[in-house]
Amino acid sequence: MEIFFEHSIKRHKDKFERLFQRSQYNKKPSLDINRIVINLSSKPLSENALNALAKGKNFAVTPKILPVEDIISNIEAGIRFLPVDTIEEIRYQSVRILRNAKPIKSNLTFSQRHALKELKGDKDVIVLSADKGNATVILNMEDYNMKLQQLLDPQIYKILPKDPTNKFLLKTKNLIKYSSIPDTIKRELTNTEAISPRLFTSCEAILYYS
Repeated sequence: MEIFFEHSIKRHKDKFERLFQRSQYNKKPSLDINRIVINLSSKPLSENALNALAKGKNFAVTPKILPVEDIISNIEAGIRFLPVDTIEEIRYQSVRILRNAKPIKSNLTFSQRHALKELKGDKDVIVLSADKGNATVILNMEDYNMKLQQLLDPQIYKILPKDPTNKFLLKTKNLIKYSSIPDTIKRELTNTEAISPRLFTSCEAILYYS
């Protein structure tokens, strides 16, 4: 029994050493934060702001409070075409899970959250994604607006008296409704939450890497 116990300890120790060596071998090299976060604005960024922005625009900051209303709204939007029995079961399970949900642990430090809040409240700068390199770029709002004005060539674009989105939405819904398309596909094609297109610019920050 003692021999078996010693053999088991040795086996687990060898396994741990192999896993540790493999993790060291596969360890990603540290990234240069100045290549991930490119500050082209006239305002310096704190270390906390740089570290938070370095996580990328797709990084999901955990909310302080569980967004119950948003979760329920998204669930309802996703189950509306399911059978009634299935809908009721999903609703029941969703309520049960949300009632037993524990507070979400923050994935940012307090200082990083505070730095992002300050950056968000600063109306003189704007945070954008670079065209290439998966970098985050900070620009002066004045420079950003100037770039937008250059894109809005009056020979190509004109100002409309009002947003025509609802008009096109109604016309599209009627075309789908009175078409010969099967009902199941009609429901998938019908859009009730259309929004007008948004114009924004991205930055060719790759030019500033070298």
